[in-house]
Amino acid sequence: MIVFLAEDNPGDILLIKEAFSEADINVDFIIKMNGELATNYVKEIEVNYNNPPDLIILDLNLPYKNGFEILAEIKKSDKLKSIPAIIFTSSTNIEDKEKAIELGAAGYFSKPVNYMDYIHTVRNFLSILHE
Repeated sequence: MIVFLAEDNPGDILLIKEAFSEADINVDFIIKMNGELATNYVKEIEVNYNNPPDLIILDLNLPYKNGFEILAEIKKSDKLKSIPAIIFTSSTNIEDKEKAIELGAAGYFSKPVNYMDYIHTVRNFLSILHE
């Protein structure tokens, strides 16, 4: 499985990787730590669609471009719009959730405060893949 992760916090990146591993899921991560790098990757996979990700996980609060902007670009692409894109953020703002769903996010998850909840959240990500 290939997961494109747009996340700027190294601690969250580590927790997400460990949670996938703990859930016994073999994942190749493509990690972009700011919105500009994430946008460049989106453009790259649009042009060279050989190995697209199976799942996209976007933080909302990224430097240079936020997760909403990246999600909008993904959902405008004929090649990428069918890939499930999940917002995974520290925001618990209901307006953020509504906006994400309106833009086409397959799910909206607030970042958990403990490790076991991270594992549970990753399992929820995977259930979206099988819907």
